[in-house]
Amino acid sequence: MKLAKKLKLAKLKLTMKPALLLAAAFLLLPAAARAQGAIIETMEDLKNRPEPQGFRGALPAQVSLAATLPPPGNQNPTGSCVSWAATYAAASQAARRAGLGSSLKLSPSFTYNQMSRDPYCRLGTTASKTLDLLRDVGVLPIEEYAFDGGWCGRLPTAAELQRAAKYKIKGWSRFDATNIEAVKAQLARGVPVIFDTRTNADFKALKSDAVFDAPGAMNGGGHTMIAVGYDDARQAIRIQNSWGRKWADGGYAWLSYNFWTHNVHVGYVID
Repeated sequence: MKLAKKLKLAKLKLTMKPALLLAAAFLLLPAAARAQGAIIETMEDLKNRPEPQGFRGALPAQVSLAATLPPPGNQNPTGSCVSWAATYAAASQAARRAGLGSSLKLSPSFTYNQMSRDPYCRLGTTASKTLDLLRDVGVLPIEEYAFDGGWCGRLPTAAELQRAAKYKIKGWSRFDATNIEAVKAQLARGVPVIFDTRTNADFKALKSDAVFDAPGAMNGGGHTMIAVGYDDARQAIRIQNSWGRKWADGGYAWLSYNFWTHNVHVGYVID
């Protein structure tokens, strides 16, 4: 961030409330700065959680679910990646499958604000607890519970919680995502896969649809995204991110099977 912007943000910190400060940060943060926010879990952490349904028959050579999800969004300078993957992407797709609206987009703020309780939206969250919240409480459409700096940290009212129950998920499962065939099986049955990984500077700077194969160590923070397809010819998983449509290929990227098996450990799916 340039010095002038740093000084401007520092001055704002002295005079602004947390929600307004976040709104200002949305405007001041450089596009190259990529927020994350995942607390990465292991299969051991989730050993008592159920396994998902499998896929019967031969797996197709390629699958794409991108058209069944909302388009890539932008978490901006917040630690809300888990809710963008689990709520905005996966829960919206599950609700669409359930007939609740073909263009429905569910609010990442609704789950993130309750999970983090952070007025600055900096804290990370876990996929498992976010999915539990979606199952037990539900969520609201994004037009009813906006995602912007002004809403950061705001908790839902009793009336909003009552309306959110309409969009509860039935449940969720987890599986060992180091098994590429298991990942492909979920995608082949029409269910996107939420996953955690670590990032690096090369990943953050992706600007094309070339297959990413981790040219450097993945030593950055934890980040949650969602797998929306695969292609055996490319030997890669298609993913949707929450860094806006200027990242990689319109907000999507290809991760090689090799990258995936070494850097992704748990897959989560909504039942």
